[in-house]
Amino acid sequence: MDQRNVDFLRTMLRRFPRLGTRLRLRPVPSVKRHGAWRRLKAAFPAADGLRLLLSDGSRLTLAADARASERLRFQHEMGRVAGAALHPWRPLRTLAATDRMRGHTAAVVRLLLAGPGEARALALAARPRSHPSFQARLLTSALLWWSQRCQGGRRPRQIFLFIPRHWGRRIIEILPHLALPIACWEYDVLPGGGLDPSSLKAIYPSVFLRAALNHPYVMHPYRRRPPAAMRRLSRRHPDLDLLFRRSRWELSYLGYPVAWQPTGGEVRFGDEPGILWEPSRARCLSEFLERLKRRRRACPERRGDPFQRYPERWMESLMLKRPSLIHPRLRGEIYCQVPTSLESDRAVVDALGRLRGGRLAVIEFKVEKDFNLLLQGLDYWDRVRRHLGRGDFQQAGYFRGRRLSPRSPLLILVSPLFQFHRLLPALRGYLTSELEVVCVGVNDDWRRRLKVVRRISLGRAKRLPG
Repeated sequence: MDQRNVDFLRTMLRRFPRLGTRLRLRPVPSVKRHGAWRRLKAAFPAADGLRLLLSDGSRLTLAADARASERLRFQHEMGRVAGAALHPWRPLRTLAATDRMRGHTAAVVRLLLAGPGEARALALAARPRSHPSFQARLLTSALLWWSQRCQGGRRPRQIFLFIPRHWGRRIIEILPHLALPIACWEYDVLPGGGLDPSSLKAIYPSVFLRAALNHPYVMHPYRRRPPAAMRRLSRRHPDLDLLFRRSRWELSYLGYPVAWQPTGGEVRFGDEPGILWEPSRARCLSEFLERLKRRRRACPERRGDPFQRYPERWMESLMLKRPSLIHPRLRGEIYCQVPTSLESDRAVVDALGRLRGGRLAVIEFKVEKDFNLLLQGLDYWDRVRRHLGRGDFQQAGYFRGRRLSPRSPLLILVSPLFQFHRLLPALRGYLTSELEVVCVGVNDDWRRRLKVVRRISLGRAKRLPG
């Protein structure tokens, strides 16, 4: 083993002391295997630890810590299970490392599959402990990898997705909007944390399962009139925005909540969970508001300040004062933070508006670059489209007295122009043509003075006037 490999092993032992029980550098670099020390020939970095080449030609992978060990075990189990479940496809290569250049994360295990002849397929598996909100990231990784493999000259034939059972079946409603040959399987986890091969179940495409997925989406009711206490506070502080957000009325300054009243609850103010409001505490509220106005300003050196939180809401509050910045045809009332749920799967749409002519607009705000922006927007767009088809908005009190067009909603993504990911147009090419996307790019220093730099339609692939 050369000195470069020895220095690498020394660094790994300093970072992960637990490796010292199986590795030693003196008298010669060796690894403990089956109770005996074997000489090392070379060492290489792996996704979650070390890949070692022994002097007898055999190979060994060591995990750096308990979490890495669990990830490596899942990676190996996924390769074995996928090979058995996806016959005649067989695993050719397993990738589990973070690849920032190509937009891949270690939270998704990727398998390149070989089939008859030179046919290739792709498989992606979400790790067992990942949250259901990780669905957008998994689908984004699938689209990115498909695009990258197509550029390599050999177009894959199929994509297989593996998701943990606790995610539920919401993904079945999203996959039809992807213009790719996709199949989805769900798996369960053993008590020890490993993958249970007997639990594998194909859930998409499946006509039976889609027909059985008939649980209604729940649209939380909109309280059209603010409570009397919130109206009094609003008159006392006219510079605050009075909005119905996430099933509660809220007074906010540049998107930062100052006072709020949940349905059936009492008014609270200050930092969450807040102080119970009483007229005798008016001075406390005024002092809190003065401190908030003094510190919630466009100062780069204050980015770590707690009063700089909720940047998306900050941008939203500026845009809602001039709705034509979002879209020239945006009219009437705009609803913020609209919650919708399917069984235990809950999501909150950033903003929901109505264009001239009655078409709905789903608006998503993002301040920083996000790989998942388009797929997250697709999830919200699909929920709104289903509520629209069932007439849920009028029943819940939204858009009362307004005619809503049956057309599919327009998806509007608002972000600083240079925070839109460069692969966004490529990802849009793999989504259904029914989805129309408009990207609104604003200036980087939007906190000082917000303006639209460029407006681009991904639905029609041409530039719109800014």
